[in-house]
Amino acid sequence: MPSAVYGFYVDWNADNDFLDSYEDITAYVFEAQWSYGRDHASQLTGKSIAGSCTLLLNNADKRFSPFNTSSPLYGLLLPGRKIKITMTVAPDTVTMFSGFLASLDPQKQIGGRATAVLRGMGPLGIIAQKESTIAMQTAVATGTVIGLILDDAGWPAGSTYRDIDAGQTTMTRCILGQGRDALNALRDIEETEAGFLRETKDGKIAFEDRLHRFSGAHTVPQVTFTDGAEGPGGGGGGGYHLGYRLIEEADPLKEIYNDIRVYVQLYTVQAIAILWTLAESSADSTSPAISAGETLNFWAQYPNWASVPEAIGVDVWTTPTVAGGETDYAANSQANGGGTPLTGDISIAATKFDKSMKIAVTNGGTGVAYLTKLQARGTAVLQKDTAIITDEDTASQLKYLKHTYPAPAKFIPSTAAARDYAGMIKTIYARPIPVLTIGYPANRSTEHLTEAQVRDVSDRITIVATDQATLGINEDFFVEAIRHQLRPGNHQVVMECSPVGAYGGFWRLGSSALGPSSDYSKTILGP
Repeated sequence: MPSAVYGFYVDWNADNDFLDSYEDITAYVFEAQWSYGRDHASQLTGKSIAGSCTLLLNNADKRFSPFNTSSPLYGLLLPGRKIKITMTVAPDTVTMFSGFLASLDPQKQIGGRATAVLRGMGPLGIIAQKESTIAMQTAVATGTVIGLILDDAGWPAGSTYRDIDAGQTTMTRCILGQGRDALNALRDIEETEAGFLRETKDGKIAFEDRLHRFSGAHTVPQVTFTDGAEGPGGGGGGGYHLGYRLIEEADPLKEIYNDIRVYVQLYTVQAIAILWTLAESSADSTSPAISAGETLNFWAQYPNWASVPEAIGVDVWTTPTVAGGETDYAANSQANGGGTPLTGDISIAATKFDKSMKIAVTNGGTGVAYLTKLQARGTAVLQKDTAIITDEDTASQLKYLKHTYPAPAKFIPSTAAARDYAGMIKTIYARPIPVLTIGYPANRSTEHLTEAQVRDVSDRITIVATDQATLGINEDFFVEAIRHQLRPGNHQVVMECSPVGAYGGFWRLGSSALGPSSDYSKTILGP
């Protein structure tokens, strides 16, 4: 029976390599499993979750016990350490999982073997623990904002860590808010693009725009999985046909949508005005005291209690100044505004966000200064009335009942784009489409081992289920999620797949999915 060589590594000393003593833990691994991709195989509602890995380790020498002071790893068994799993099918070695240590739990069964369970998470698990606060963006591509969010969350730049498409949608205005969960902020952009945010096997965060899967290697199947004869095949499918042991078809009725609603929110920008004023002032002698050399931080918020209901944020904040006839701040030697004017001793530094401005006020004088005035000016952004674009398939509703899909996309730039968005979803999801899960033993043959080694999420494959499987399916699918389970002499692979035809040509000029020439009609099941 063919076999591969597997490697398991942890960067215990956090020096960004796996070359130091004790970082190769392969000899201690009893069993392993890892997975990555969407939570379910839908290009519409399925979201890529953080990848995960679980390793069952031999802990007979207690090296993986965090409180064991005699362990060579004592003090290094910490969350966030990088993890890597590799697979070698000669002559090629491929990274199969790259992530971060989440937990390490020693276990001891009375009279049994001492083990430890190592759990790891993919890059999206790290991003989910971060906050993101980026300034309001205008006339900006989706891929650009993905990059800004990752920057703000502290995810490293460069091709080693990111694979980001530019995006097909230019958002008129993008308002993500302050202190957002970084992963949810990324999701807002993913939904607007109708793209795919995911992890790669080698640890990158990838953003695929809505045309990504219809270019390059994604346009042809890389392999064919068949319930018929295995071996070299003609035409596409990577030139080789592989067998599978498991195939399941998901309930096609669970994701039927025939009432599509897309929301378009546009905005107006107001003239510059005072948007916030420090409540403490010389009028009631409560002005804040700032000692010599001290800095106090104030946060101007907008919208606030005095704002109009349609206020949503600030297009441009003005750094507080006392120049050019403006008086945004003032300071005196007395809290009631009397005494010596000390405004000249005050300096201002401003950090601006879409709904707030941090104002750092520093007293550069030699005595106490009372801040007797502070205001923030800017150009307010107001929401226009929300437009709701709908598209219904009454024939589908009569046959399958009414199923509403309220599109979560927040930054659709126009009603024209919303019509395309709604029409495309209706065209695809008003009737059942096949969603499949297939599984196979990787060590069934050398070809299966190689397939397990190279396959990744978003790859295009052909699945034939017309013979023993009796599903009547012979078409191309995209891989949406992959799970590996490794035990001595046994490597099992399971893939969840969605049909290529469902999203083929999405929003592509010259290949309308809304007209009678649509490619979608070729793969939609039922009338």
